[in-house]
Amino acid sequence: MPALGQTTHHGEYMHNEVINNVVEALDRVDESYYFIEDMAYDRGLLIDSGKIRKLERRFMHEFSIRYSEIMAENKESYIGLKYDFEVPKKFMWYENPDYRIRETWERLNDKIGREINMLDYWEKEPDFLVHANQKDLSPENQKLIIEAKTNPNTSKNEMLKDIFHTCIYANKYAFQNNVLLLVNIDENKWRDCLSDYIDSNYYHGSYKNFKKIYVIFKEGFNEKSRVFRFSEIIDKYLTKKSR
Repeated sequence: MPALGQTTHHGEYMHNEVINNVVEALDRVDESYYFIEDMAYDRGLLIDSGKIRKLERRFMHEFSIRYSEIMAENKESYIGLKYDFEVPKKFMWYENPDYRIRETWERLNDKIGREINMLDYWEKEPDFLVHANQKDLSPENQKLIIEAKTNPNTSKNEMLKDIFHTCIYANKYAFQNNVLLLVNIDENKWRDCLSDYIDSNYYHGSYKNFKKIYVIFKEGFNEKSRVFRFSEIIDKYLTKKSR
Protein backbone atom coordinates (compact mmCIF):
# COMPACT_ATOMS: atom_id res chain seq x y z
CA MET A 1 0.00 0.00 0.00
CA PRO A 2 1.58 3.31 -1.03
CA ALA A 3 1.77 6.21 1.39
CA LEU A 4 -0.61 9.13 0.95
CA GLY A 5 2.02 11.23 -0.78
CA GLN A 6 2.94 8.59 -3.34
CA THR A 7 1.24 7.90 -6.63
CA THR A 8 -0.56 4.85 -7.93
CA HIS A 9 -2.02 4.04 -11.31
CA HIS A 10 -5.77 4.31 -11.92
CA GLY A 11 -7.00 4.08 -15.47
CA GLU A 12 -4.99 6.34 -17.74
CA TYR A 13 -3.68 8.66 -15.04
CA MET A 14 -1.28 8.72 -12.14
CA HIS A 15 -2.80 9.97 -8.91
CA ASN A 16 -1.91 9.96 -5.26
CA GLU A 17 -3.73 7.52 -3.02
CA VAL A 18 -6.26 10.03 -1.74
CA ILE A 19 -7.51 10.86 -5.24
CA ASN A 20 -7.65 7.17 -6.08
CA ASN A 21 -9.73 6.66 -2.93
CA VAL A 22 -12.14 9.37 -4.10
CA VAL A 23 -12.58 7.57 -7.43
CA GLU A 24 -13.04 4.22 -5.67
CA ALA A 25 -15.66 5.70 -3.33
CA LEU A 26 -17.51 7.04 -6.38
CA ASP A 27 -17.47 3.56 -7.90
CA ARG A 28 -18.99 2.16 -4.70
CA VAL A 29 -21.95 4.55 -4.70
CA ASP A 30 -25.06 2.63 -5.74
CA GLU A 31 -26.59 3.30 -9.14
CA SER A 32 -29.80 4.60 -7.57
CA TYR A 33 -27.99 7.67 -6.21
CA TYR A 34 -26.96 8.69 -9.72
CA PHE A 35 -30.51 8.59 -11.04
CA ILE A 36 -32.40 10.93 -8.77
CA GLU A 37 -35.54 12.66 -10.01
CA ASP A 38 -34.73 16.32 -10.60
CA MET A 39 -37.26 18.09 -8.39
CA ALA A 40 -35.46 21.44 -8.46
CA TYR A 41 -36.20 22.32 -12.07
CA ASP A 42 -39.35 22.61 -14.14
CA ARG A 43 -38.72 22.48 -17.91
CA GLY A 44 -35.17 23.71 -17.33
CA LEU A 45 -36.11 26.61 -15.04
CA LEU A 46 -34.84 26.79 -11.48
CA ILE A 47 -37.72 26.66 -8.99
CA ASP A 48 -36.00 25.94 -5.69
CA SER A 49 -32.23 26.14 -5.14
CA GLY A 50 -32.67 24.52 -1.72
CA LYS A 51 -33.88 21.33 -3.35
CA ILE A 52 -30.70 21.16 -5.42
CA ARG A 53 -28.65 21.15 -2.23
CA LYS A 54 -30.83 18.37 -0.83
CA LEU A 55 -30.21 16.26 -3.93
CA GLU A 56 -26.47 16.83 -3.67
CA ARG A 57 -26.52 16.18 0.08
CA ARG A 58 -28.19 12.80 -0.48
CA PHE A 59 -25.51 11.76 -2.96
CA MET A 60 -22.63 13.10 -0.87
CA HIS A 61 -23.94 11.46 2.29
CA GLU A 62 -23.75 8.12 0.51
CA PHE A 63 -20.30 9.04 -0.86
CA SER A 64 -19.10 9.85 2.68
CA ILE A 65 -20.21 6.41 3.87
CA ARG A 66 -18.28 4.74 1.06
CA TYR A 67 -15.18 6.86 1.66
CA SER A 68 -15.29 6.10 5.39
CA GLU A 69 -15.27 2.39 4.49
CA ILE A 70 -12.09 2.92 2.51
CA MET A 71 -10.53 4.83 5.41
CA ALA A 72 -11.34 1.93 7.72
CA GLU A 73 -9.79 -0.53 5.27
CA ASN A 74 -6.60 1.58 5.09
CA LYS A 75 -6.24 2.71 8.70
CA GLU A 76 -2.48 3.09 8.50
CA SER A 77 -2.89 5.76 5.83
CA TYR A 78 -5.37 7.83 7.84
CA ILE A 79 -3.91 7.80 11.33
CA GLY A 80 -5.09 10.80 13.33
CA LEU A 81 -7.56 11.87 10.64
CA LYS A 82 -11.34 11.82 10.44
CA TYR A 83 -13.93 12.68 7.83
CA ASP A 84 -16.47 15.46 8.18
CA PHE A 85 -19.56 16.37 6.22
CA GLU A 86 -20.51 20.02 5.62
CA VAL A 87 -18.30 21.61 8.27
CA PRO A 88 -18.32 25.43 7.98
CA LYS A 89 -15.20 27.14 6.66
CA LYS A 90 -15.03 30.93 6.71
CA PHE A 91 -13.55 32.94 3.89
CA MET A 92 -10.32 34.71 4.80
CA TRP A 93 -11.41 38.35 4.92
CA TYR A 94 -11.41 39.86 8.37
CA GLU A 95 -8.82 37.67 10.12
CA ASN A 96 -6.33 37.81 7.25
CA PRO A 97 -7.53 40.30 4.62
CA ASP A 98 -7.06 39.30 1.01
CA TYR A 99 -8.44 42.00 -1.21
CA ARG A 100 -8.34 39.82 -4.32
CA ILE A 101 -10.83 37.51 -2.60
CA ARG A 102 -12.97 40.47 -1.60
CA GLU A 103 -12.86 41.89 -5.13
CA THR A 104 -13.93 38.57 -6.68
CA TRP A 105 -16.68 38.13 -4.10
CA GLU A 106 -18.06 41.58 -4.93
CA ARG A 107 -17.86 41.02 -8.68
CA LEU A 108 -19.55 37.61 -8.44
CA ASN A 109 -22.20 39.08 -6.19
CA ASP A 110 -22.92 41.73 -8.83
CA LYS A 111 -22.98 39.08 -11.55
CA ILE A 112 -24.96 36.29 -9.91
CA GLY A 113 -26.55 37.91 -6.88
CA ARG A 114 -30.06 37.66 -8.28
CA GLU A 115 -29.76 33.87 -8.48
CA ILE A 116 -27.43 33.14 -5.56
CA ASN A 117 -27.28 35.05 -2.30
CA MET A 118 -23.52 35.29 -1.92
CA LEU A 119 -23.92 36.42 1.69
CA ASP A 120 -25.22 32.93 2.45
CA TYR A 121 -21.91 31.58 1.18
CA TRP A 122 -19.70 33.82 3.25
CA GLU A 123 -19.38 30.92 5.66
CA LYS A 124 -19.11 28.01 3.25
CA GLU A 125 -19.84 24.40 4.05
CA PRO A 126 -17.70 22.16 1.84
CA ASP A 127 -19.41 18.92 0.92
CA PHE A 128 -16.79 16.56 2.35
CA LEU A 129 -13.38 16.77 3.99
CA VAL A 130 -10.75 14.64 5.69
CA HIS A 131 -8.68 16.37 8.35
CA ALA A 132 -7.58 16.18 11.98
CA ASN A 133 -9.92 18.88 13.27
CA GLN A 134 -11.08 22.41 12.56
CA LYS A 135 -8.23 24.11 14.44
CA ASP A 136 -5.39 22.05 12.98
CA LEU A 137 -4.29 23.93 9.86
CA SER A 138 -1.06 22.02 9.24
CA PRO A 139 -0.94 20.77 5.63
CA GLU A 140 -0.20 17.16 6.64
CA ASN A 141 -3.47 17.08 8.59
CA GLN A 142 -5.60 18.74 5.91
CA LYS A 143 -5.83 15.79 3.57
CA LEU A 144 -8.90 16.29 1.38
CA ILE A 145 -11.69 18.80 0.73
CA ILE A 146 -14.45 18.39 -1.85
CA GLU A 147 -16.94 20.71 -3.51
CA ALA A 148 -19.48 18.63 -5.40
CA LYS A 149 -22.13 19.18 -8.02
CA THR A 150 -24.47 16.33 -8.93
CA ASN A 151 -27.40 17.97 -10.70
CA PRO A 152 -27.14 17.92 -14.52
CA ASN A 153 -28.96 21.27 -14.64
CA THR A 154 -26.47 23.00 -12.35
CA SER A 155 -26.20 26.61 -13.44
CA LYS A 156 -23.06 28.31 -14.66
CA ASN A 157 -23.26 30.66 -11.69
CA GLU A 158 -23.16 27.77 -9.22
CA MET A 159 -20.11 26.40 -11.01
CA LEU A 160 -18.36 29.79 -10.84
CA LYS A 161 -19.01 29.94 -7.11
CA ASP A 162 -17.53 26.49 -6.52
CA ILE A 163 -14.39 27.28 -8.53
CA PHE A 164 -13.97 30.40 -6.39
CA HIS A 165 -14.35 28.47 -3.14
CA THR A 166 -11.97 25.71 -4.22
CA CYS A 167 -9.26 28.26 -5.03
CA ILE A 168 -9.71 29.69 -1.53
CA TYR A 169 -9.37 26.27 0.11
CA ALA A 170 -6.22 25.46 -1.84
CA ASN A 171 -4.55 28.77 -1.02
CA LYS A 172 -5.81 29.74 2.43
CA TYR A 173 -6.33 26.41 4.13
CA ALA A 174 -3.43 24.44 2.62
CA PHE A 175 -5.44 21.29 1.90
CA GLN A 176 -3.27 18.75 0.11
CA ASN A 177 -6.06 17.60 -2.20
CA ASN A 178 -8.77 20.03 -3.29
CA VAL A 179 -11.42 18.38 -5.42
CA LEU A 180 -14.15 19.71 -7.66
CA LEU A 181 -16.37 16.64 -8.00
CA LEU A 182 -18.70 16.91 -11.00
CA VAL A 183 -21.23 14.08 -11.20
CA ASN A 184 -23.82 14.02 -14.00
CA ILE A 185 -22.30 17.30 -15.23
CA ASP A 186 -21.39 17.77 -18.89
CA GLU A 187 -17.62 18.22 -19.09
CA ASN A 188 -17.70 20.71 -21.96
CA LYS A 189 -20.25 22.85 -20.12
CA TRP A 190 -17.98 23.03 -17.08
CA ARG A 191 -14.87 23.77 -19.15
CA ASP A 192 -16.71 26.68 -20.79
CA CYS A 193 -17.52 27.96 -17.31
CA LEU A 194 -13.86 27.71 -16.27
CA SER A 195 -12.86 29.64 -19.40
CA ASP A 196 -15.19 32.43 -18.30
CA TYR A 197 -13.66 32.33 -14.81
CA ILE A 198 -10.13 32.64 -16.21
CA ASP A 199 -11.00 35.33 -18.74
CA SER A 200 -12.76 37.36 -16.02
CA ASN A 201 -9.57 37.24 -13.92
CA TYR A 202 -11.38 36.09 -10.80
CA TYR A 203 -9.41 35.09 -7.71
CA HIS A 204 -7.17 32.04 -8.17
CA GLY A 205 -4.31 32.55 -5.71
CA SER A 206 -0.85 31.18 -6.34
CA TYR A 207 -0.25 29.16 -9.51
CA LYS A 208 1.81 26.62 -7.54
CA ASN A 209 -1.35 25.66 -5.64
CA PHE A 210 -3.17 24.73 -8.86
CA LYS A 211 -1.38 21.38 -8.69
CA LYS A 212 -3.23 20.64 -5.46
CA ILE A 213 -6.61 21.06 -7.17
CA TYR A 214 -8.18 18.12 -8.98
CA VAL A 215 -11.27 18.09 -11.18
CA ILE A 216 -13.09 14.76 -11.29
CA PHE A 217 -15.79 14.19 -13.90
CA LYS A 218 -18.21 11.27 -13.72
CA GLU A 219 -20.95 12.00 -16.22
CA GLY A 220 -23.11 9.06 -15.15
CA PHE A 221 -23.13 5.83 -13.19
CA ASN A 222 -21.86 3.77 -16.12
CA GLU A 223 -19.26 6.35 -17.12
CA LYS A 224 -15.61 6.13 -16.18
CA SER A 225 -14.28 8.80 -13.83
CA ARG A 226 -11.97 11.27 -15.54
CA VAL A 227 -9.43 13.06 -13.36
CA PHE A 228 -7.45 16.17 -14.22
CA ARG A 229 -5.21 18.54 -12.37
CA PHE A 230 -6.53 22.08 -12.40
CA SER A 231 -3.16 23.28 -13.71
CA GLU A 232 -3.37 20.87 -16.64
CA ILE A 233 -6.76 22.17 -17.74
CA ILE A 234 -5.78 25.83 -17.41
CA ASP A 235 -2.43 25.38 -19.19
CA LYS A 236 -4.14 23.73 -22.16
CA TYR A 237 -6.75 26.46 -22.30
CA LEU A 238 -4.20 29.27 -22.19
CA THR A 239 -2.03 27.56 -24.83
CA LYS A 240 -5.01 27.15 -27.12
CA LYS A 241 -6.10 30.74 -26.56
CA SER A 242 -2.64 32.13 -27.40
CA ARG A 243 -2.56 30.47 -30.82
